[in-house]
Amino acid sequence: MDPASESARAATVLAEKFHRGDMEMVLLVNSDSGVQDGPARVIGTDITRQLAESPFVAQVASPGTHPDRPPAWSAPTASPR
Repeated sequence: MDPASESARAATVLAEKFHRGDMEMVLLVNSDSGVQDGPARVIGTDITRQLAESPFVAQVASPGTHPDRPPAWSAPTASPR
């Protein structure tokens, strides 16, 4: 991304003033048997781990790290790298 571009400047303002990246995405893992245990939890945990390891994702929140969030809530934020 060109740091002089309008989108890069907007991303900088969002990060500095509002402590937010320029894009948010919410992923929901759902299962008929629930998401706290079993395959849904394994898959949700794996998705969260992979996103957290991505160089294009600045932040990932999940129920494991933010117990005040609803179950299976995960919000990766894009990073202008």
